[in-house]
Amino acid sequence: MNGIIEDLGPVLASYHRPVVCFSGGLDSTALLRNALEFCDDVTALFVKLPMNSQRQIESAIKVAESLGADLTIAELGWDDLKGIERNDEDRCYICKSAIYILANAIAAGSPVLAGDNADDKDEERPGHRAAKENGVFNPLRIANIGKSRVIKAVGEMDLPVPMFKDTCMATRYPVGHLITEKDMRFIEECESAVRNIAGLKQLRIRINGNRAMVQTDISEIPEMVRYRTQITYELKSRGLDCDLDLEGYKGV
Repeated sequence: MNGIIEDLGPVLASYHRPVVCFSGGLDSTALLRNALEFCDDVTALFVKLPMNSQRQIESAIKVAESLGADLTIAELGWDDLKGIERNDEDRCYICKSAIYILANAIAAGSPVLAGDNADDKDEERPGHRAAKENGVFNPLRIANIGKSRVIKAVGEMDLPVPMFKDTCMATRYPVGHLITEKDMRFIEECESAVRNIAGLKQLRIRINGNRAMVQTDISEIPEMVRYRTQITYELKSRGLDCDLDLEGYKGV
């Protein structure tokens, strides 16, 4: 297994016994792989949230284990994420702040590292404000490592699950739509059902009222269209009128 980004070495070597905030996504996987190479006594921290799907949780655990990481699993509930139920523009800030506060408590004075890369712009990432407020370091940004180098590094690793962009379930509902535990589990069940039908790796189902927009990567659109009838029937059985996005998944 390779995945080493040599430019990260001098930055990571300056952190002693770091806690790496690990989501199982591309950036945090590249960061964890390299922290294990260049740092001493690394702890990977996965924080379970109400907005995670079981698929996300299981995937992160498998990836961390495959990297040989010492994985700590913690959990934050709705009561720990005050205001998150509003699902407004500050949802990422609320979530990241809670994660970083928890990570600092677990780190007990050791540095906390997060995986934002150099292509992530401050003004587009509310989590950056949370990182700065809580003294969290972003080694990929510090070393000027962008998304393309992250993708290349992760592509070199022999991982047990495919890498895909899988954001929190709150993003499946419009900004300002009040979210509940029931909403999170409902969208998780819908996406699981559609994956079982069409085998899509990248999937979003956007719900607005009783309408559902099904999105996938442009490369998987033929498969989505092939199973249009089955997907439409499945979502209809759950009370949703279905539309397929034929332009391809973009954004969160």
